Amino acid sequence: MTPASPTPLPRLVAALAVAAVVGLGLALRWTTPAAVADLRPRPDALEYEEGARHLARGDGYWLEIAGGRYPPRYPIGFSALLVPAFWVAGDAPGTGIVVVLASAAVAIAATIGLGATAGGLPVGLAAGLLLALAPLHVRWSQAVMADVPTTTAVALLAWWGLVLLARRDATAGWAGLGVCAALAASIRPVAAAVVLPLATMLAVRGAIRPLAALCAGAALGLVPSLAFAWQRFGTPFGSGYGYWVIARFFAPGFVTGLPDGGGTMPNGVFYLRELLGLGRLYPPPTAILVALGTVLALRTAGGPRRLLALAAGVLVVLLALHLPFFWQWDRFLLPALPLCCALAAMPLRAGGPAALRAAAVVLVVAAAAWPLRTPGAFAAPDPDRQEVAALRIVAATVEPNAVVVARTHPFLFDRLVHRGTDRLWVPVGQCEHCATIARWRLRPSGPAADDGRWMLPAIDVPFDADAVAQTLAAIAATGRPVYYAPLLDPHLPPEPALAHLLDVRFQPLLADPGQRIALYRLTPPRPPAPAPGG
Repeated sequence: MTPASPTPLPRLVAALAVAAVVGLGLALRWTTPAAVADLRPRPDALEYEEGARHLARGDGYWLEIAGGRYPPRYPIGFSALLVPAFWVAGDAPGTGIVVVLASAAVAIAATIGLGATAGGLPVGLAAGLLLALAPLHVRWSQAVMADVPTTTAVALLAWWGLVLLARRDATAGWAGLGVCAALAASIRPVAAAVVLPLATMLAVRGAIRPLAALCAGAALGLVPSLAFAWQRFGTPFGSGYGYWVIARFFAPGFVTGLPDGGGTMPNGVFYLRELLGLGRLYPPPTAILVALGTVLALRTAGGPRRLLALAAGVLVVLLALHLPFFWQWDRFLLPALPLCCALAAMPLRAGGPAALRAAAVVLVVAAAAWPLRTPGAFAAPDPDRQEVAALRIVAATVEPNAVVVARTHPFLFDRLVHRGTDRLWVPVGQCEHCATIARWRLRPSGPAADDGRWMLPAIDVPFDADAVAQTLAAIAATGRPVYYAPLLDPHLPPEPALAHLLDVRFQPLLADPGQRIALYRLTPPRPPAPAPGG
């Protein structure tokens, strides 16, 4: 007589458990467009939303700066995902966070599916809980960045791959997966990382038709991205990143030495610490669970072993790209996190040793409680500097023909202060985009719809006090009111010398009635009094 199989959880209870895990994850990540309106980190978040606005208006995928059209540095996929949100909710800064939050919820659900497909529903729920409570994933779910949508794409593709691997003839499914993986690469190229381990597993299995379908689908899905790059950069392998960033992107020396883009330690040491649970990717209890899940998967054929192969393959792809990369960041490993969480939950698989399952429960609880040891573990990656709020106050206070002296970004000033008015802007210092254009003499791809004449020559930092005073006096002499708003931009140095100059020569007066921000109206200098007897 064969033993009875474990009684499955009732469908309603299972659905409620899944909803509870996803709901918990969404509650931890919840934020509003207003809270992320400053669009940091820069230039990434700024570019993603600016590119999406042009797409939403049907203007193509461009950045408009000082009357010229420039290609964004990032692929088109994430900005394209933001377009429906702009159509529905408008294009105020920060609107893209709605898409990021939605993708975070989908990632948690897909991680539950990954774990359940490989080891059963308890494994899936534990995997989803580990991702829902992962501080690094929570943090980057609160920024308009492509990291979380990329992670979601990897989780969905890996789950789809596990389902297909359990079948023996699913040629159409493999072709569809290949197409979707290649299209996901337009969000970020590493989103297609699952293709390599899946193709390897199919090759080892000798599944020629599914392997051919996967490769053909991936090749077909790459056509739009390659055609776009060819049209935009003159080569199918061109990118906006190479246009804007002049650097040595890859070098073997970055594995054992400090990368050129900055870092606290060699890339090899940095990413090893992350995988050992000594960084921010996941806490030490999760790292122990990953190790236990790896040993268990090696000893268990079927779903657990396929999950391990997928997780290892995705990590190999990510490390191959980022170990020799010139920039170092823990978020680069986020696409592997759902697979790591599913692998970490594998010791909870039914039928395993009771002692192992009990230990796994303790470790899951410890991993869930670990962030409580670190104040601000779930905080957004960049603090809100109220730059957009300040610009809105400026727009509500100054005249339609005013000249504003401030340091901010042209995308934000144009949208929030200049648009629909005759206002002019005198930048204090140059934003990263303008500085790069000037430094490398980048040529625009064509003229912008807006000629950019509202953006006057910047006050360089450091600056010539007499030249700045003459320039501002000449502007004031035209009859336009002139204002100074010392807004915050972390990419530019402070300007106490400018504030002193304006204080001495222009008698600044507070212009914001409620004094919500430091906004000063500059009084033109009086002409010198005539000499006695003159």
